[in-house]
Amino acid sequence: MVHVAKKSARASIVASPRLDGYERHRPEDTVLYQSIATHWPEFKSRMEEQGGLPLFVVREFEQYLDCGLLERGCLRLECRHCGHSALVAFSRKCRGFCRSCISRRMCDLAVHLEREVLPEVPIRHWICSLPWGLRALLGYDSELCGEVLGAFVHELSRSLKWRAKKVHGLSSMAQAATGSVAALQRVDSALRLNVHYHILALDGVYVADAQSLRFLPLPTPKRAEVADIARRTAERVEKILRAHGRSLDPEQGDAEPMKLQLEHPVLAACYDAAARGIAVSGDRAGQPTLRLITLPDSNSVTDNAPDEPVAEVCGVNLYAKQVVDGGNRAHAETAPSPARTTPIALRLIATPRAGLVGGR
Repeated sequence: MVHVAKKSARASIVASPRLDGYERHRPEDTVLYQSIATHWPEFKSRMEEQGGLPLFVVREFEQYLDCGLLERGCLRLECRHCGHSALVAFSRKCRGFCRSCISRRMCDLAVHLEREVLPEVPIRHWICSLPWGLRALLGYDSELCGEVLGAFVHELSRSLKWRAKKVHGLSSMAQAATGSVAALQRVDSALRLNVHYHILALDGVYVADAQSLRFLPLPTPKRAEVADIARRTAERVEKILRAHGRSLDPEQGDAEPMKLQLEHPVLAACYDAAARGIAVSGDRAGQPTLRLITLPDSNSVTDNAPDEPVAEVCGVNLYAKQVVDGGNRAHAETAPSPARTTPIALRLIATPRAGLVGGR
């Protein structure tokens, strides 16, 4: 259905390009849309032969193929003053992989964090990646994923308080208060299922002075301090897994199959294949997916310095080299990515699954 705005006397004016450079998003012209539109029917058919995919997965793909297309519904908007008109396609408000829908939420939340949440103090960007054996499990089990995130945030907060006590001479760690914003990212640069966490943590602590709070900044953490966080996180994660009948130790195995394997075996196979980077069906089933790999510029490849804040213990990998100047709000919204030179803001942190985590 097309909803037409009330016509003005100048409705016949041909719409000219907008001065701000805005152009309508055309999903049908993107490689992602064309790939899914081409291969989704065949993939869906193959999966149905093996038991079928859950309804929410089918719905997400089919809504994406309708999202942003004028023929699926739109509004015609017109300016009453100049007569400029434009067609705006309906959004399906997809939450899976629609670039337009996700970017809209991401930008809105990024602005909210920059304006209403993050104080004007130094902020460090932490990245926590996890052992390979956990990735398919955490990709489905949101409760377990939240517990693992809580384990890392707890150990990060404890480390900040301990360092603040040592550096600033606090009488007790209980004097210090920390804060962070956490987000879950589900894939890596190769589009494999790789559940990992991005954290914006205040690079210091707050302490109460009479009737106000005072911020105490901290120096860059040393490699040994980051390794201690990774070690303690791995120990807490192991305890969490044991409570769920699982273990990080591949020799011990899991006491029972994932709930996903029992309820949706086809989807479980897709999760496992995505985590391992192999094809789940077709002529290359069970084989590594084909990828186009470009070699990095030799000038851009640098080894980590001996005492940089990077460490890996028992498969828990931490990276904490990037610091955001919280006093520079434009910088706070466009913090540099550790893997690329292009800026990302809180926009990396402010995904639809982002949440505010406060330390105590």
